[in-house]
Amino acid sequence: MVNGNPYYSQKRVGGSLHDTMYSSGCGPTATAMALSKVTGKNIKPETIAKDGLKNGSWDSEGARAGLFNQSKYGVKTVSSGGDFNKFDKMVSAGIPTTVSGTIGKGEDSPYTSAGHIVTVF
Repeated sequence: MVNGNPYYSQKRVGGSLHDTMYSSGCGPTATAMALSKVTGKNIKPETIAKDGLKNGSWDSEGARAGLFNQSKYGVKTVSSGGDFNKFDKMVSAGIPTTVSGTIGKGEDSPYTSAGHIVTVF
């Protein structure tokens, strides 16, 4: 926990998922933090990653939109559609929000050329 919010690191996953989580695990990690906060359960990034591997929403190339549909946890997924005002309202209302981005169009982020996914509390 950091400031009362769940915190996981994609670089601290062991076992068979270690290499893939280290390089491409930001989606499962960010999703696990948001779900843990909303549900009050300790949902691990490994659990999200394994589910993503099974349903094709995550692999060594990264996350796809389906990874964020977590209805099995009783959570409704809503997209801001890139609308900053909608995003701001969600965060201001205390809704944990996962965001994906790069520095700019066609530019690498400081983390990866494909972008990086984080959770905003």
